[in-house]
Amino acid sequence: MSKQKWGAVLALLGAFALGAVAGGFGMKSFVLHRFAERMGGPPGRARMEFRVEAMARALDLSTEQRAKVQAIFEKHEDERRRTFEKCEPEHRALRDKVDAELSEVLTPAQREKHQQMLRRHDRGGPPPPPPPAH
Repeated sequence: MSKQKWGAVLALLGAFALGAVAGGFGMKSFVLHRFAERMGGPPGRARMEFRVEAMARALDLSTEQRAKVQAIFEKHEDERRRTFEKCEPEHRALRDKVDAELSEVLTPAQREKHQQMLRRHDRGGPPPPPPPAH
């Protein structure tokens, strides 16, 4: 094959590779944007949307089934919230205990980053307890 043909083949392969990369980034951006839209609501609503989406994908739900699953979750949302509120203090205590143990494993710089992660997770709630001193 001549140099000119090799050049054309390489240009075609390069264009294909660039298109694949651009398409991959575009799809990732689309999926992340869609996910962010769904997760932007109240935490209970976001959790519900996530569960419906996970079930729809894993079980290949039809549109009708998906709507019924969504309705079931919505019907029981108040009950779920009340149940969670009852056990929330125990859950928070366990989370604090786990976070304290994790802090013992982390370096000071990692502890600071971990604290930042926890503050973002709590969405402005009270800051987690300081890590234990060593």
